[in-house]
Amino acid sequence: MATAEHALNLNQLRTFEAVARLASFTAAARELAISQPAVTVQVRELEGHFGLPLVDRSRAARAVGAPCCSPAMARPSTATPPRS
Repeated sequence: MATAEHALNLNQLRTFEAVARLASFTAAARELAISQPAVTVQVRELEGHFGLPLVDRSRAARAVGAPCCSPAMARPSTATPPRS
């Protein structure tokens, strides 16, 4: 059971989603119109709630277990394009 110190709230989830999607605490802060330290605090509180790291901070912020490349960098489709 979560204590008041580690209570889960929707803002923490929104912040984590933005950090994971944008791979940046700074970009997430800009998008959410909050300070970068506030983003860090919200993600740390969420990590405290679950008791494990959710973001790999070694390089660009990346959700733990997320693929290493964005969908834009994924391999192009091998399907044959339609004839014009």
